[in-house]
Amino acid sequence: MSLTKQQLLIPRVMCVGGKEGEPNDTSGDFITGDILTQTVKSVHKWKSEKLKHSVYLDASFIEKFPHLFRRLAWCDYRDDKIGVEYVRYKKTGTVLPASNTVYNGKMFFIGPSKKYEPGIRFEPADLSEYTEYQKQKR
Repeated sequence: MSLTKQQLLIPRVMCVGGKEGEPNDTSGDFITGDILTQTVKSVHKWKSEKLKHSVYLDASFIEKFPHLFRRLAWCDYRDDKIGVEYVRYKKTGTVLPASNTVYNGKMFFIGPSKKYEPGIRFEPADLSEYTEYQKQKR
């Protein structure tokens, strides 16, 4: 399953605040441990991974109810086979071929220092960005 840079950057939240697999509110639309992905068509519709349908979620709810929703970084709770080909190291702007692993729901990439670093220190990049970076290096 390969995702584009744009797909990786679509906002996602995790439902928290209850027992895993149980609703965290009275509507039953939000299941603890579920990851909701904002749909492209509407900022208020979010696709539920567990319920397999869309739910209404106003973005302000996420801020108002941090005990129920937690924003996820682009690299949190992703399968290590999502097909990230290139990443940009935020600190230096270095664009590297992605070499990653997942541990406890967090993605780690090999950075410029040749050591694994937390995915939050990177952002997804694409082939054109990698090519441009290689040209600038010369």
